Amino acid sequence: MKIEIGTRKIVFVFNSFVLKLAKIRQPNWRALYTIVFINKAYQEFKDKGNKISYIFRPIYLGLLVNLQERRVYKMSRNKFLAPTYFSFFGICNIQKKRRVLEKYTPELQPVVDSYMHFFDFVKRAEFSHALLNKQNYGWDETGHLQIIDYGDKVIQRFLLEQGDYLYSNFKENP
Repeated sequence: MKIEIGTRKIVFVFNSFVLKLAKIRQPNWRALYTIVFINKAYQEFKDKGNKISYIFRPIYLGLLVNLQERRVYKMSRNKFLAPTYFSFFGICNIQKKRRVLEKYTPELQPVVDSYMHFFDFVKRAEFSHALLNKQNYGWDETGHLQIIDYGDKVIQRFLLEQGDYLYSNFKENP
């Protein structure tokens, strides 16, 4: 077993599956202090929408991302999404393990290089970091590329629209 710690999750990697535990973090007390005690700074947070949501978002963000991963996979069964089999109220997800793209052998370098135009497109489109991080991609059993971390709502529409194209056009060399 291997343990990887991310911003929103702690991931336990087993032989054939991964267990993603949501991180429960402290509220943004600094933001609360700023809003309550420093009236001038209130203007800075005016653009953040719901101030309470901004302050307490770190508590539930990991849960929300896990729930969204399960929901979008269950709803679409898109081949580009690594299967998320189960979510226990967002506290933990069970997902199929994939061989991560970043951990490639030297002979896979030409394959990885061929994906760079895709990553360049993503940068131009200004999507979230989830699409830019090579560790969020992996190979399925048939050698097709899949995304592992897709709980961010910003990228879900893109993935659902382009997922079939990406799955069929990005394949590991035999």
